[in-house]
Amino acid sequence: MPLMRGAKLSPRHILAAATPHVAAPVPASFFRLAQTPLPMFGNDQYGDCVTAEEYTAKAGDGHLGTDAEAINTAGKWGGLNGVDLSTILDYAAQGFAVGGQQLADGGKQTVNYTDWASLTSAIYQGQVKIAVAASQLQNAGAGRGTGWFLTDATRDPGIDHCIGVAGYGSLADCCAAIGVLISSAADASILCLIVETWGGYGIVSYSALLAIMNSTPQAGNSEAWLRVPTTVGPAPGPTPTPTPPPTPTPGPCPWRQSDVEDFAHAITRGVARAFRSLS
Repeated sequence: MPLMRGAKLSPRHILAAATPHVAAPVPASFFRLAQTPLPMFGNDQYGDCVTAEEYTAKAGDGHLGTDAEAINTAGKWGGLNGVDLSTILDYAAQGFAVGGQQLADGGKQTVNYTDWASLTSAIYQGQVKIAVAASQLQNAGAGRGTGWFLTDATRDPGIDHCIGVAGYGSLADCCAAIGVLISSAADASILCLIVETWGGYGIVSYSALLAIMNSTPQAGNSEAWLRVPTTVGPAPGPTPTPTPPPTPTPGPCPWRQSDVEDFAHAITRGVARAFRSLS
């Protein structure tokens, strides 16, 4: 039975007008992973994958939302049963409830995912939001927890799902990051990515990712987005009004009466001596 999908490609003029991500040098491998298992954020009941990815991105930044919040947010955004990626990014920049607090996306940038250096540079900054054809992901085990693999795929034009790309490196690096064993028959050096969908993380080779995005290194037919930053907020609360210190009240005099009398007599004698010296 197919798992729920619901992604649509953004209008071409939106992509053309968007700010492109400018690549910068990054480490050979990098991972930003939330603790698992993750909720499906409503994607087991509705085609809200584009909104669900927003919640997995926030979970990677340490803010865990709930299924109920995701379903409610997707309903407000018109994203329960199919929506394009740029529309949800625009709504998310206005803020939404995550774990009882109000968070938001930063500004959106397009990512040249057909270039490994550009894609990994974006992932180093934050989880990358992409549109894919989901069938081969499900066949590889996506939706059944963390630890599945898709290292070989054929081009699929049926783009219908949104997932988050949360890390990159060699196959060996990616296996170590999510704690799975690498097959002795596998090439441990191939370029791979860790992606999140349907509540778990899996490993997808770069060539397989391009295939399920109906793309090649020469021609991109899908889309990828970076939020800069991924998470804005939570907004600080009002600064509490400082409480003024209590007005000090006079306490009992620490001197004894005899001390006071001696001091008064000393002052009197001093004044008398001063007058005599003037005469």
